[in-house]
Amino acid sequence: DGHEGPIVYCHGCKKQYDIFDCAHYMEGLPITGSEFFNDNVLVLANRFDIALPTQEKQLEYKNMLTLYNTCSDISEYLCTTIDKNLDILKKFNISGKYAYERSIGVANNMDEYKKFMENKGWNEYLLQGHGLMKQALFGSSIIFSIFNTSGRPIAFGGRNLNWIEGSDISKYLNTPTSDIYTKNKCLYNLDIAKAFSDRKSTRLNSSHIP
Repeated sequence: DGHEGPIVYCHGCKKQYDIFDCAHYMEGLPITGSEFFNDNVLVLANRFDIALPTQEKQLEYKNMLTLYNTCSDISEYLCTTIDKNLDILKKFNISGKYAYERSIGVANNMDEYKKFMENKGWNEYLLQGHGLMKQALFGSSIIFSIFNTSGRPIAFGGRNLNWIEGSDISKYLNTPTSDIYTKNKCLYNLDIAKAFSDRKSTRLNSSHIP
């Protein structure tokens, strides 16, 4: 019926789910990793007699779905880093509650990050290919999940913890442009700012934090 976005809301865990999530939890179809497209998306398309796009379009959709799911898993990883890095987050006036709400974490252990993503089914080669294995970003940064207007994580921005005034290293870091993210077409927190659209004035900041 042209519906977009989540189709199920769980009042118990306060989370939203789409048809792919339902197939995962009810039937065990993969929701992450390289098998997601072939063993979940295509299975459901065949089951409900949904016409599949051309092979070229299938590849394009597969790449986009891969990115969506990779970003979702990275956001989940960031949440696992919050409790043990509350002292760092508080230095930047970020509370634990807000960090969980917006999937903000501290990435300062590349081995831990790699292991988490491997357990989710993503290999290092794929992550590198999408710019999601940068040492400067995922090795020593406060990382902010960037969401689209539907509330799905699509990219990440970081504040380099090694940056000091006058240094020649970048203070802010971002994941690169992709099939689902273009930096100059996306505003951080726009997905929740829509709730305040009736305000007479709006303030835009040039960065996530100072």
